Amino acid sequence: IIKQQSLLNGQKSKYDLQQKELDQQIRQVLSQKKQLELLLLEIESTRVKSEKVVSELAMQREKFNQRQTILREQTNALEQQEKKLRAQDSSINGQEKLLNNQLDKIEKQGYLIYAFGFLFVLIGVLAFFVHRGYRRRRRSELRVKQQNARLVALNESLDSFVYRVSHDLKAPVVNVKNMITMLKEFQGSGNEEMITEIIGNLDVSSVRLETTITDLLELSRIERVREKKELVSIREVWNELFLEYLDRLEEIDGSVVIAMGKVDKCYVSRAEMMSILQNLLTNSIKYRSPNRSLEISISTEVKEKQLLLTFSDNGRGLDLKKFEGKLFEMFQRFTDDVTISGTGVGMYIIKKLIDKNGGRVNLESTPGEGLTYFICFPIKEIPE
Repeated sequence: IIKQQSLLNGQKSKYDLQQKELDQQIRQVLSQKKQLELLLLEIESTRVKSEKVVSELAMQREKFNQRQTILREQTNALEQQEKKLRAQDSSINGQEKLLNNQLDKIEKQGYLIYAFGFLFVLIGVLAFFVHRGYRRRRRSELRVKQQNARLVALNESLDSFVYRVSHDLKAPVVNVKNMITMLKEFQGSGNEEMITEIIGNLDVSSVRLETTITDLLELSRIERVREKKELVSIREVWNELFLEYLDRLEEIDGSVVIAMGKVDKCYVSRAEMMSILQNLLTNSIKYRSPNRSLEISISTEVKEKQLLLTFSDNGRGLDLKKFEGKLFEMFQRFTDDVTISGTGVGMYIIKKLIDKNGGRVNLESTPGEGLTYFICFPIKEIPE
């Protein structure tokens, strides 16, 4: 009996230890469950925010459609004006015939001298009105052509914009939904590695979604806002921008060589010049060569009564023949390296801002050696 009692006591001690371990495991499972519930709440909040963003973009598209309708109405009004001008031309032709008939009557009555004088005056007046009508019609036709050209460009931009918005926003949203579904499946399974990987994928998708929305908002701002133009010093704008990226350049061991000429001012928008230089600098940092330290050079000079800004780097460069005709299009990427993030609007924004400020841009590049931008800006104000 004593031996059995001793054995029972030993088994009881083991049972107590097992019970404590089981209680500890239960507490750990409950803690993990709470953490997963918090994570699911955060993911649900992110999904709600994404839906709000999609709704806002839909509202913007509806506003754009309304603007397009207004443009069509204006075009119809111009067409009606053109019809009225044609009707006036027809009326003038009728008056000319009537005058010819009156001239015949005057000739028959023997008042040839007065008839010739009267006819001369009438022809002068008629020529004046015909010329004025012709000029009005030409101006109307020119306005109609300009409106049509703007409308065509706007439609093309809208089609590309809507397609890319639906494509670029759909992918991260679908990824987030898939990750949420996977989290629900692994909830309570104790597979920490899989949960960690799912959270990492959620983070990547949210960053991509944020970047896409930021770029789309920037494109929308460029299309809507008309910035005030003034005489701007490129040196001052660059010095202000350079301070923000000084730490980043030191981190990657990058250097910048400045060779500004005596004239470094041009007639542009200061805010848009800052955006142009910022996009040039961030592109150079993003597409720097992995084989050498980044080197950037900036110079200005007066050429053909314009300010020529030269911006070059020794990065990866571009194959200009391969991407001919696509360099400054919206949502175009020029690298297959998936580690380099981006939505492909940087070059488009640069070209759009340069055009808005009355400038022009050319690009020279050799793959693997770097690229150089040649950008011209007006030195004096250009009447719009």
